[in-house]
Amino acid sequence: GLIHGGPRSRSLSYFLEGLLFLAPLAKQPLTVRLKGVTNGMDDVSCDTFRTATLPLLAKFGLEEQLSFKILKRGAPPLGGGEVIFSCPITKGIQPIELLNEGKVKRVRGVAYTTKVSPQFAARMVDSARAVLNDFLPDVWVYTDHCKGEACGNSPGYGISLVAETIARSLKSADACASLQDDEALGSPEAVGSRVAERLLAEINLDGVVDTAHQALVLYFLSLAEETKPSRVRLSRLSPAAAQMLRHIRDFLGVVFQIREDHGESGTVVLSCIGAGITNTARRTF
Repeated sequence: GLIHGGPRSRSLSYFLEGLLFLAPLAKQPLTVRLKGVTNGMDDVSCDTFRTATLPLLAKFGLEEQLSFKILKRGAPPLGGGEVIFSCPITKGIQPIELLNEGKVKRVRGVAYTTKVSPQFAARMVDSARAVLNDFLPDVWVYTDHCKGEACGNSPGYGISLVAETIARSLKSADACASLQDDEALGSPEAVGSRVAERLLAEINLDGVVDTAHQALVLYFLSLAEETKPSRVRLSRLSPAAAQMLRHIRDFLGVVFQIREDHGESGTVVLSCIGAGITNTARRTF
């Protein structure tokens, strides 16, 4: 497969998101090995990419042979992490409706540490549970302590949380400690409580996906077949989602109809007829 070493200024999920836009309609299935920062400050972590982003693609029919594995964790600033991503190809995207969010039934997550004491992970988990257990009891956060060859080149720690609803919608939040900036998150307790509060804020916004994945959903809806409209209910649109709507209009010629949802939720329902993009390289027999 392909091997790419990304710059240490951005997390590997920044490049993985770009691959998600192209790989399902490529000529051949993609397998790529990326090296760099796995958990950064400016992008979603690779844990969130694995537990929230990839399950979202299953709603569009991309599930079989879709895999992602973290081989080495790399914390900023020196990185040193390594991941493997495999994505199949598909003939086309089916129109879908994502309208029902549902109530949150459980929260899962991963707390990782690299080149620091493993007790840091336990402290992050305890502080996150102290916030979340006031709202629901089913909270389970795994700990992943990396040492030896599984570590990158810098010490670091962080946590990723994903809330799952009864309608199988996912909301995510994550953060990592910044050991270089004195004003940023430093202690494990601050990291754990901050991520838990971010997750609660995402849940409070309603919508079937969190703000970090709005642009991805809109993109795949615009590629769908022209047989029937696709609809999705989102919370307040993020700047990335608004810019994605402009790109979809300019490059695909698809314009979304935006309707304010009734009630006090503050959500909007976006609907469109997809561009009907098909993969001519995919055999149908």
